[in-house]
Amino acid sequence: MNTSDNFVLKMGIIVVLIINSFIGCAQNVNLTTLTTSEKEGILLMREEEKLAHDVYSFFAQKYNIPIFRNITNSEVEHQKLVIQLMDQYGIKDSSYEEESKFHNKELQELYDQLTVQGNTLIDALKIGAYIEELDIHDLKQLMKETDNEVILGTYDPLLWGSQNHLRAFVRNLTNRGVEYQPVFLSAEEFYSILNK
Repeated sequence: MNTSDNFVLKMGIIVVLIINSFIGCAQNVNLTTLTTSEKEGILLMREEEKLAHDVYSFFAQKYNIPIFRNITNSEVEHQKLVIQLMDQYGIKDSSYEEESKFHNKELQELYDQLTVQGNTLIDALKIGAYIEELDIHDLKQLMKETDNEVILGTYDPLLWGSQNHLRAFVRNLTNRGVEYQPVFLSAEEFYSILNK
């Protein structure tokens, strides 16, 4: 390689480093643009996705039907999406790795309550629908409170996944002769999701 080529290569590397440093600065600017509400929403969704995972994992061990195993695996992917969003904004993930443990006291109480209430397969399936309904309700509310495209880009697939999970739980209940009544969603929202 001659001196001229060597110089061009070095200059190219310097330009790439400069561009990367500007990109890094731009990403850091995004860190400061999160509102308190947006940050709290992201932390809530982190633990709410963990709640779904941990409850379904608990029921998967108790009841031998595929829905709990399948959706438990899906909730792992949902958690990864939220963790990636947290990483992007430098939000510390303080969630417990251990199943059944939560920093959010309300979600801890909810986990304890739901796992005790799931005494039958029907109760467990209703609880699954309840959790997905809660997720949908909270996600829709959080999406109304932000115009941050990065956050919305994470919440969209979470919402889509929760709607699919709600349909799956309701279908499992219907196949067993049980009609699920929505708790968080209006009848119109609920049936709109079921009919997609």
